[in-house]
Amino acid sequence: MEDAFRQAGGARTNVAESVVSLRVLATSDLHMHLYPHDYHADRPDDSRGLAALARVIQAASAGADNCLLVDNGDLIQGSPMGDTAAEAVANDPDRPHPAIAALNRLGYDVATLGNHEFDFGLDAVERIYAQAAFPVVLANVARSAPDGGGPVFPAFAVIERDVVTKCGGTVPLRIGITGFAPPETTIWNRAKLEERVVTESILDSARRTVPRMREAGCDIVIALCHAGTSGADAAGESDRAARELAAVTGIDVVVAGHSHERFPGPDDCGSGLIAGTPVVVPGCHGSDLGQIDLTLARASDGRWHCRDSTVRLRPADAPVGPAPESWTDSKASYARVLNAVFDDHVRTLSRMRRPLGTLDHPVTTYFAAAGDYRAAGLVAWALRRHILRVAPVGSLDHGPLLVSTTTYPAGARRGAEGYLDIPRGRLRMRHVNELYPFANMLVLRRVRGAELRAWLERSAACYETVAPGARDLPLLAPTTPLYDLEIIDGLTWQIDLSRPPGTGRVRYLCHRGQPIGDDEPFTLALNDYRDSGSGGFCAPRSGPALHHFDMPVPEILADILSHPGARPPDRPAPWRFAPMPDATVVLDTGASARSHRIRGLQLGLIDVGGPAPPGFARFRKTMS
Repeated sequence: MEDAFRQAGGARTNVAESVVSLRVLATSDLHMHLYPHDYHADRPDDSRGLAALARVIQAASAGADNCLLVDNGDLIQGSPMGDTAAEAVANDPDRPHPAIAALNRLGYDVATLGNHEFDFGLDAVERIYAQAAFPVVLANVARSAPDGGGPVFPAFAVIERDVVTKCGGTVPLRIGITGFAPPETTIWNRAKLEERVVTESILDSARRTVPRMREAGCDIVIALCHAGTSGADAAGESDRAARELAAVTGIDVVVAGHSHERFPGPDDCGSGLIAGTPVVVPGCHGSDLGQIDLTLARASDGRWHCRDSTVRLRPADAPVGPAPESWTDSKASYARVLNAVFDDHVRTLSRMRRPLGTLDHPVTTYFAAAGDYRAAGLVAWALRRHILRVAPVGSLDHGPLLVSTTTYPAGARRGAEGYLDIPRGRLRMRHVNELYPFANMLVLRRVRGAELRAWLERSAACYETVAPGARDLPLLAPTTPLYDLEIIDGLTWQIDLSRPPGTGRVRYLCHRGQPIGDDEPFTLALNDYRDSGSGGFCAPRSGPALHHFDMPVPEILADILSHPGARPPDRPAPWRFAPMPDATVVLDTGASARSHRIRGLQLGLIDVGGPAPPGFARFRKTMS
């Protein structure tokens, strides 16, 4: 019994009164997956999303004496409902945004922003998050001087709680929470932000902000970091900053995201620690709820420290508990989300079910890396038709028109199920939204041949280097997503995989069969994301933009494809691999690709059966 007490200043103090358990629950990268419905497949899906997580949130919070619920950004963009809601709020600023309404009803305590919040521009972000009944924090994004300077949102918030101790009493605890968005946001969203904001390195911002939080009396500090946990060799700060943040003095907990990964994972042995700091990355689209359980102890000088922690992920489809009251409470939480978003769900369904034209052949991305051009080619064909119809007089007088497109979706962060698979027959808006889910705007630029070559050289970096005679090497580089395979419709070229990336992989670059010169002028149509220089692509700057179109790309596609008689042609890809005698490569793609074996054979791909990661199928291609 004597061990339960500590002598302090002549008085006997109950040690249990100085020990507190705090549970931090976290969501990240929800991307407007709120209602239990897959809008692209047009079917119910209760395996993920905020409604499914609501039951898990209720069960997890009910099992804790002290609990905090946070969101780590990329909330309001990323599903068809996101576009529906953004348009509705733009037309009626007083209309509740479904995501914020849902978080309000679930009792979130604090949130930060990711990069995709800014896809709609600064005014929209401020208007939407003004509806939050909880603090919104963001330390490394501020207004630019011409826009008045100052923070967009407060750098941190202090939540004061009377928390329950181990012995059942209560003590005051000041919880400090700060947030960080990817510094690259101002590049990725240059067109939308119009230089109205500036960003700072996450680490630099943290080293300034955390001491201020401690000076403000914060007993513990939680960092909401919309960045990944990759190693130091990761290309961008958004991929690795959360790992570096975990080593910053004064930070007790890190909630990470952006990468759509799940941490802790099977290889982490369940510790959930990086640099000794508990870290959680709760997947994406509402796949998981992150849970960090902290045991906090107060020293004799009144300072709190983390004595122990456990980190886990709770899947959205996990059982919530056997007790009848758990089911009742979880159903109530589920209903709160459904009620908050139902009107937007109905509007989204109506929009996604809108009939357009007809497809004469399936359009998939299973074999896009090996030259299946149906998806990217459809986009290029539709954009070209639109440009020729509506471009202002004179804007196309600066050289032949070329159209830049990419391949999406095609695995990467979306995994084995993340491939486009549109059947032949009736085409609907949901198919177009899956083919091109981003509300990018189209830009016309004057470019030179040298810029086009550099553009395609960067694009070819998504492939592995293959030595002549090599057998069954992976076709794709593991660190470069296939959506960085940017294709310029209107040219032809060869990709030499025997050369390392950036060393002249692009050969025989031609326009209408004639080699193009470095100074040869062209007119390039590209989206505003690439026009900003995003994804490692050097933005074309041979001159000012020739024209900015005012219709988002998905709406352009819908408009063109709904015209009577519109039939996208089935064209070969404009590029080929350079022959490599005796070399073979393998492509791991979604297992449903096996339903399109004939298409694979047309591209020289043979199903080899395996081995492949779970959910994938492996195909071999001979490079001769």
